[in-house]
Parts: sequence; structure tokens; C-alpha cells
Amino acid sequence: MTESLPAYVRRITAKPETVAAATEFYDRPCAAAGLNSYRYRGRYGWIMIGATSPLDALSEAARSTSDAIVNDNLQKWDGNAYVPVTAADF
Repeated sequence: MTESLPAYVRRITAKPETVAAATEFYDRPCAAAGLNSYRYRGRYGWIMIGATSPLDALSEAARSTSDAIVNDNLQKWDGNAYVPVTAADF
């Protein structure tokens, strides 16, 4: 069965975030076995981090950017999605 013209037009003109948002590498866990997946919002996008704790993740983020490191930019993979790290996580 061939794709209808309206369906084809919708598919090729869709915004990238609606087409591949769930498959982008920064929306998936990327840490090696034994580490937790974190991501830090840097100046130019997400910095993907594998670390043992939030403090370790912030330390790794500091190695990847010259900007001041703030806790609010850190997120942790909870098994389904990245969620903000809270004060209780430290």
C-alpha cells in the first residue's frame, strides 16, 4: 500500500522534534554499566555524563565546560526519562 499524498507531505514537513525526539541520543541513557546516566545543560547543548553520584556528575560537567556549574542544569535518568536532580539526591 502506498502512502497518501497528504500523509507524505505531513511526514516530510514535520518538525524534527516531533519525528525523532524519542530517538535522539540525549534523550536516552548513555552511561556505561555500573554508572548512572546524567546530562548537564551546557552552553551549546547537553553534556552526557556517566557518574556514580550527582556530585561526581557535576565534577564531570565542569571538565566539559568553562561556564559556571549550577545544580539546576543537571538531570538524572530515572529509568524512563531524564528528571531534574533535587537537593535530596545529593
